Amino acid sequence: MTISSCVKRSGNELLDAFADACVRLNKDGYRSAPRGSAVYELLNHSIVVTNPRQRIINHKARKPPYRYLLGELCFYLSGSNMADFIASYSPFWKSISKEDGTVNSGYGHRIFGKSDRVQFINQWDMVKNILKADPDSRQAIINIHVPADRVEASRDLPYTLTLQFFIRNLENTTTPALHMIVNMRSNDLVKGFTIDFFQFSMLQEILMLELKRENFPTLQLGTYFHNAGSFHVYEPDFTLIDEVVKEHETATPPSIVMPSMNFDDLDAIPALLQLEENFRATGMSPEYDFAEDASYQALTPYWKTMVDICFAKKHELLTDWYSTAAIA
Repeated sequence: MTISSCVKRSGNELLDAFADACVRLNKDGYRSAPRGSAVYELLNHSIVVTNPRQRIINHKARKPPYRYLLGELCFYLSGSNMADFIASYSPFWKSISKEDGTVNSGYGHRIFGKSDRVQFINQWDMVKNILKADPDSRQAIINIHVPADRVEASRDLPYTLTLQFFIRNLENTTTPALHMIVNMRSNDLVKGFTIDFFQFSMLQEILMLELKRENFPTLQLGTYFHNAGSFHVYEPDFTLIDEVVKEHETATPPSIVMPSMNFDDLDAIPALLQLEENFRATGMSPEYDFAEDASYQALTPYWKTMVDICFAKKHELLTDWYSTAAIA
C-alpha cells in the first residue's frame, strides 16, 4: 500500500508504514467492538518493506520489547508450544494456555512439524524442498491457522494464516531473492505487528540462508509483504497512535537496520537456543554472567550482539545498527 502523502518519509520503510497505519486508523478506521472490546480497524490492510532487516520499530511511544523479541524468536525456533517457556517473557501467555500447559500460537510447533494440527508435517523442510524442485513454484506455503483451531473453544486462536515464499529476481536485476508474504486474519498494530514483523522477517532471512547454502548460491533477501484482514488498534492505545504520528513528524526515531546474517550465524542457532534455555532456567537473573556461559562463547558476533542488547539489556549497542551503515 502506498504511504500517505501526509506522512513524512524517514528513509526507513517500516517506520513510515507504521506511522502511515496510525494516520489511516485515526482518519479512516472503522469503529467496531469484537468480543466487546472497542477498536479502530482497517480492512485488508497491506504493508510492503523491501529491506526486511529494517525490522525494529523504535518509537518512543512504542519502545521495542527487546527481551521479548529474542525470547519469542527462540520459542519459535525451538519448536516448543509450552506456555511456561514463552510466559517467562510475558505472563499474558499463561492466561490463554490450555489445561495441558500448551498454547496454540506456538508457531514453531506448527512450522517444524511437531504439532498434530499440521499432521506432524515439517512445513519448513517441505517449503525448502518445493523451492529446490521448482524455484518458480507458487506452492511454498506454511499453514499456521487450520480449520480445527476454530472448532476448539480457546482464547488462543492463531492470528497468522499463512507464510508464503517466492524466489523471484530483485526488481530491475537478475539477482534471485526470497520474498515472503504473510497473511493474517487479524493483527493488532501496537502489540502484534511490531513483534510479528521482527519474528517473520527473521524466519525469512534464516530460510533464505538455508536455501542459499543448499541450492541457490546467489540468493538474496527479498521483499516482505504483510497483509491483515483486520488491522486494528484497541481503545487503550488510541492516544498512543496519536503520539506516534506526532513523533514521526517532528523527530523521527533513529532508523535501525540489522546486519546481514551469514552461514556461521545459521550454524550458531543451536548454541543460541541452549543459551536461552540456560538463561531462562535461572529466572533470567540480572546478574547472569553471559560471558561465563559456554553457549554464549560459542555464539557468533551477530548473536552475541543480539543477546547483549535483548537479554543483557545493553541498549547502547544499538548504535551499531543505526542507519544503513549497519548493512553488511
